[in-house]
Amino acid sequence: MRPTLTELAARLGHTRHLPETAGWRALADSRGLRPGDLFVALPGERMDGHDFVPAALAAGAAVVAEAARLTPGLAGDPRVLCVADSRSALLELGALARERHAGPLVAITGSNGKTTTKELTAQLLGRGRSTAASQGNQNSTLGAPLSLLNVLDGQEIYVLEAGMSQPGEIARLCAMARPTHGCITNIQPAHLEGTGGLAAVAQEKGQLFRWLERHDGTGIVNEDDALVVEQAIGLRRRSGYSLRNHSTGAVHGMEAVGADEQARFRIRLSGQECLLPVPGQAFLECAAAAVAIALELGLEPAQICQGLAAFQGAPGRMQVRRAAAWSLLDDSYNANPASMKAALDTLARMRAERRVAVLGEMRELGAETRALHMEVGRHAAELGLDLVLLVGSAEARAAFEDGLRAGGSRAELQVENAAALCGLFGPRAGDVVLLKGSRLTGLELLAKEWAE
Repeated sequence: MRPTLTELAARLGHTRHLPETAGWRALADSRGLRPGDLFVALPGERMDGHDFVPAALAAGAAVVAEAARLTPGLAGDPRVLCVADSRSALLELGALARERHAGPLVAITGSNGKTTTKELTAQLLGRGRSTAASQGNQNSTLGAPLSLLNVLDGQEIYVLEAGMSQPGEIARLCAMARPTHGCITNIQPAHLEGTGGLAAVAQEKGQLFRWLERHDGTGIVNEDDALVVEQAIGLRRRSGYSLRNHSTGAVHGMEAVGADEQARFRIRLSGQECLLPVPGQAFLECAAAAVAIALELGLEPAQICQGLAAFQGAPGRMQVRRAAAWSLLDDSYNANPASMKAALDTLARMRAERRVAVLGEMRELGAETRALHMEVGRHAAELGLDLVLLVGSAEARAAFEDGLRAGGSRAELQVENAAALCGLFGPRAGDVVLLKGSRLTGLELLAKEWAE
């Protein structure tokens, strides 16, 4: 069961009784606080949560805050739990929530597909056992403990998404959440700016397997990704999966047996067949990981196929939205080079009168930024798409364009931001339009605009 606020206070070294309210929430955003909630004041680059402590108290919340940052007088308020570092305190509270959970905890990380694999795994496991999962994209050292505090409440299994943009984050998440099972979906060029290169990304993602190795946990290993396999070398307990080599017994016989005109794969699992509801190879790979996890935790193939067929998808992640005469392939949530290429491949496989790719700038690629944008541009050109539209900084657009020209193509239109594209381009009958780019390019605005 969830800890009480008084128990959370005790974990932080405060012997005081706090008013208990059923359904309290732990939040790092003061907006929408209700009486009885817990507000964790976190310092940030643009805003400091400590500036909102008075508003949180006025809303009836208890507060975790750093005394050195508080307005004079607030540190003495009995509802304020003063700590040396509120980020570390939040991880400590998440650890307490985890300690109340006796069942398996599955941690999922990787460069691409984390959220979709997490959502799909939770839905599959929920077919046979009581299951909870981290909320939305709360996968950081700040978001993951908030999800544990808010969601974990007596379920049999918890599925945690573990994100990483800076060194040490996966290790800290493992120390807090203490996973019993873990999966690295893949290791690709992403967050290079914060880590320094692909080898460093692999080492950071591999912290999940090293935790499992030290604590006798089970790794679910993508045998098709050489970097993942390398990180799994020390695992004593492992379950491999592969879409290429079934001689390993990977995915216990799951295989792709074809795709329809909308690039949705049909899979076979132990005699059961189903059509995956989301198009593309990337979703097929997420499904393979989720199936391997579900089988490892005891689900039957029939339950798994039912869960796969019923999956609704995650917002902004390969969601097909059909208008009256055209279709939108909304993969606008985020992007890195590997996920960009996968999305373009999916678009190229879909039946349409005109295939249109709206490509947004990719962020956090460090010194490899220009080369990787060129690589994606060349890939788009080689697929023979009908239109390519570019959104982002002049530097990113120029690199995309150089790649397109190297592949014998060009961009039909280039704009600095998504809002500018709204007035210059609109889908027409027979189109399939892909939206793909890093979050800061704001391509989700186009999805909203065109859907109305």
